Amino acid sequence: MVAGRQPGADTIFVGHCHGHPYGEIDLVIPVDDAVELAGPGDWQGLGWVCAARDTLHFLKVRNGALMTLNYMPAGRILYQFDPAEIRARRGGA
Repeated sequence: MVAGRQPGADTIFVGHCHGHPYGEIDLVIPVDDAVELAGPGDWQGLGWVCAARDTLHFLKVRNGALMTLNYMPAGRILYQFDPAEIRARRGGA
């Protein structure tokens, strides 16, 4: 359990926006039972999640702590994007 978090609270932690020019494969390893990682389609607990080539997203975790084992083909990850593209993916103008 994350210190200071109430059981059942739907706390969402959001990380930096990043992209995957060649995709990404992650193994989600829960520390807390109810923890989930936002995958490409939905929230997911224990198991594998994959981001497709040329995808862009914000890392999001809810309901606790987890660890991930990340594989990024060719070691590629991007942190610089067109601001309009980021706003569009967030649902903003």
